[in-house]
Amino acid sequence: MGKVWTINQWHGAARSKYALKITQMVMSDKGYTTKLNLETARSSRTKTTTLNYSNSNVVHYLTSDLPFEILSCIASYLTNDHKLHASLVCRAWHAPFTESVWKKLDIVTERSMEGLCSILSSSLTNYRKCGYLVKDLVFRSNVRVSNDQFRLIRNHFQSLYYLWIYSGNISPYFFQNTSWWILPSLTKLHFSINEDNLGKQEVMDVILSSPTLKHLEIHQYPWVSKITFTVSDLETIHERLPILEFLSLGVNLGHVSDSDIALVLQTTPAIRLTSLEFQSIQGDKLWLYYWGLKYPNLTNLSWPGDDSMKANQAHHDIPLNDILESKNSFRRLKKATIGTIKYNISIYQAFFELLSRLKVSLQHLKYTIYIDENTPAFATALIKDTMRLSCKTLKTLDVEIFNSLPDPLVIPTVVGYCSFLVDISLSAYHMDFALDVLLNKCTALKSLRLIAGTVFVRPDAFGITTQHSLETFELCNTKVDIHLFDYLSSRCRRITRLNLFNLRVTGVLCLEAGSISINMPYNHFETLEMFRVAFYSPSDGITCNENTRMSLLALTQLNPTISQPGSPTGYIQSIDPVPSTRPATRWYHRYGPLCHNVMATELRELREDDIEYAMDYFKSFEYEPVTDEQNEELEATRGSVEYSNTTNWVDDLPLGYVDIRCASIRNFVFDNPKFY
Repeated sequence: MGKVWTINQWHGAARSKYALKITQMVMSDKGYTTKLNLETARSSRTKTTTLNYSNSNVVHYLTSDLPFEILSCIASYLTNDHKLHASLVCRAWHAPFTESVWKKLDIVTERSMEGLCSILSSSLTNYRKCGYLVKDLVFRSNVRVSNDQFRLIRNHFQSLYYLWIYSGNISPYFFQNTSWWILPSLTKLHFSINEDNLGKQEVMDVILSSPTLKHLEIHQYPWVSKITFTVSDLETIHERLPILEFLSLGVNLGHVSDSDIALVLQTTPAIRLTSLEFQSIQGDKLWLYYWGLKYPNLTNLSWPGDDSMKANQAHHDIPLNDILESKNSFRRLKKATIGTIKYNISIYQAFFELLSRLKVSLQHLKYTIYIDENTPAFATALIKDTMRLSCKTLKTLDVEIFNSLPDPLVIPTVVGYCSFLVDISLSAYHMDFALDVLLNKCTALKSLRLIAGTVFVRPDAFGITTQHSLETFELCNTKVDIHLFDYLSSRCRRITRLNLFNLRVTGVLCLEAGSISINMPYNHFETLEMFRVAFYSPSDGITCNENTRMSLLALTQLNPTISQPGSPTGYIQSIDPVPSTRPATRWYHRYGPLCHNVMATELRELREDDIEYAMDYFKSFEYEPVTDEQNEELEATRGSVEYSNTTNWVDDLPLGYVDIRCASIRNFVFDNPKFY
């Protein structure tokens, strides 16, 4: 039996306008999951979280008796001002809210830096002790820190775990004196080089001064001269940082020389490192062999990869593939990200051939490839071979293909039968894509994101009645026919989230009803999201312009649910479920001027009298083709800034409307501005 806490009192309300109200804290007996709704006296925002705490009885608590863990979790939802006020409410609240204030410091301005140093320099012992509470310290790129300020931070923040710092934060003199840098508790360092004030040696001095590091990231901005690391530099890093587990380097990788090959063959494995990421595109494929020998426990490898350097011929006489095979290299690799520069696929080829030779089975794969008329067969063969190796283990697949393959069945066919694949993202620019073939191959798929020239379903696919497990479908930057949605609803009845971005949807106008129909009667949507989706009814099935674009939408819930929808925020239109089995229809009108040839549209729900007018109009609808002269006038009207949502909407009636039908919708999101 779980525990229910109901605490509806305002604790400390007399002392602070930021007092907390806590309600509906429900503890389950498995995992002790807690739903926590928080409100402040200033705002009524509701937050939900999950806690771990055990108690088997149903009791009522005063807020002053709440456990430390719950108070700490509450603090994570509040601003620093709220936390400081809450820390003064009572003695029980002081420690958790004070610790939360100091746990993570984000230095945004030089003024905030001065205020922090003023506190650390205070003669009050309590303030000076706060430095030991700081675990994460982040400097923004615009903040300049003096030598004295940094010494003060170093002396007081002796329990610091994570530091994010920019080369521009500190003077070059400080980088030359590494004694200041040693922080005995530091385990995670993010070092961003945003100014040309450091050479490779200074960077090495910084990252090698904390032997306790487990997580190291070095990032270089595009305008900074790139630093080049060699095999010898990587050897030095692992010698000085023996417990490193995560390494991400945004530096160039140097040419592998003859002496480097000797280092590769004699390297001491860094057995703790499991994740390796390189942001640089420069390097050569011999690095792959080095990583295979250096990191026997590697589970994650990411490298854009460009074999643009002159190939080193010395390795041809060394059986590197045999050596890697004997060492069981990459045997623990589960996640790989690989890419190629345009028309240069040697790195791509070396990587996938290596996986094939070593019989590596991946769980997560992401790659990018540029192809032309000379490479389709080669690219297809590599994709097919990789999928064959991982068909029983692969869970997520992210593929980006630039230019096009001539056959729309190539990609879904070479994916193969992947019985465990649950998440696919395919960006096949300028290509046609057969959706039904992919669904037939990947029967366990839960989430699918597609970008393509055209996405279609083969005619014989509509007779397939086998249900698919797909739950989330995202369709972007493509053209589809309305019958695709009929197929989705019939085949994929578990879809609860449908995201449509930058779509052109075409359909044949029903001359009697004046509409094109999108029927998804089997789907109960948690979210139906449309962003820059244009509906057209071209008589020839091809021409998409202003005289075929439809701006009226009728959204019908055929089987509305009784559950309450989420609170609408931003441009989310919450569709209130109707407690009835009768269909519920809402009418909407899209309006707005053209912006860079794209409709900067907004959506309004029609009033009851407008709905009656529209329904009467379509009961006696007669289609009249638009002349070229009318089309020019229509384009000028609909593309003008003055295009109104209240007076001009009737001008869109002759173009018909889009009849969208589904079982139910919890949230309808239309042209959310976050995507602009």
